[in-house]
Amino acid sequence: LPQGDYVVRFVPDSAPEAVAQAAMRIVRPYELAAVDVHLEQVQVSHDGPGVVLIQALVGNRGNVAGAVELELRLLSLDGTLIARNAAVGEIAATSGRLFSSPLHVANMVPGEYLVQALVQQQGVLVAAWQESIRLPATQLVQR
Repeated sequence: LPQGDYVVRFVPDSAPEAVAQAAMRIVRPYELAAVDVHLEQVQVSHDGPGVVLIQALVGNRGNVAGAVELELRLLSLDGTLIARNAAVGEIAATSGRLFSSPLHVANMVPGEYLVQALVQQQGVLVAAWQESIRLPATQLVQR
């Protein structure tokens, strides 16, 4: 295909009413433009009393830049959302971007919690990470 933007419609033989559509860009002949987003690394640390700092490195192994949304969450072990931050950013081709977000945890009960990092591209979840952390009483008290 020549260089340019295209819309492709997929119509399955078995269910013609189930039409799917996708947009694509041809960068050079035989080279499809692609954004290939990955959650490379997530680090959780205590950033002083009452604050948990989450840093996430999101990489793009594709050949064009792409916009992503990163949502960072703190949840109880039963899945109840306690705190969240979201950031939107553009990641250049074959590079990465470090997102950093403090979550305020003052006045919480010491114990085990879950931290999640969710990466979405055009409203589609493309990467997810989860880890349990322990918040001791000394990290929850603001002075």
